[in-house]
Amino acid sequence: QIEQVLQTVCLYYQIKPLHLRQPNRTERVAHARHILMYVLRVKLGLGLAEIARFLKRKDHTTILHGVQKIQESLLHNTEMRKEVV
Repeated sequence: QIEQVLQTVCLYYQIKPLHLRQPNRTERVAHARHILMYVLRVKLGLGLAEIARFLKRKDHTTILHGVQKIQESLLHNTEMRKEVV
């Protein structure tokens, strides 16, 4: 199920799965990575540490930050709501 979400996000944003697991910080890749973090956490209910391991991040706080960033955007940005729903 995690891989399916990864593939869906990559297809939508037209990036390769490898890019989401690398330390690439371009805005486009970082945004897609944050969306992936949000979906894995909120929609699938995965733990922060599990998501961090999957995305090859050092610790769970990076995941928490990404999820919170998307949650904040969802409150104020109707375009973001269309992307995530």
